Amino acid sequence: ILFGTKNGKLIVIDKDAKIRWVFNAQESMSQVEMMFVDEESVNSVVAAPVLADLEGNGTRQVIFASELGVVYALNHDGRLFWKFACGGAVRGAIEIVDINNDQIPELLIGCMDGFLYVLNHRGKLLWKYNAKSPIEGSPLVVPKLKQIVFGDNDGNINSISIEGKLLWQYKTEGKI
Repeated sequence: ILFGTKNGKLIVIDKDAKIRWVFNAQESMSQVEMMFVDEESVNSVVAAPVLADLEGNGTRQVIFASELGVVYALNHDGRLFWKFACGGAVRGAIEIVDINNDQIPELLIGCMDGFLYVLNHRGKLLWKYNAKSPIEGSPLVVPKLKQIVFGDNDGNINSISIEGKLLWQYKTEGKI
């Protein structure tokens, strides 16, 4: 069982509630940076962690993000595989899917800075799309249509191509 905590820990327990391992996702910040964040929740892990075989070798990694906007990929034993810093909090689940049909998954991350980030399996930025509004929800990939769909806080449902170009937008009456 995997779960994140408000104090920035990802905890893995077994079927008997015994701790398997704990990863501390707390990041150090300068005093100036601390003036602009809520100290109590800055390291919170809000969205559920995701398991995925990023390398195609049969071993799954644990992927999750913090309220500080850091995305972590951990090996199955809790060791850091890689991390990536987004420009704001990540609150929705990370979508992991092969969007370009190369048999290697990409990671899609909606962020409170208004960008949808697309990373490769090694945590390197492939591209990002500026929605111009915070994204709190989880993106969805529609492989057959080659579209990525997500909502934003301005009430838009956005559909973009797998290359990051806007295809269409639908305006709702409230925050998504």
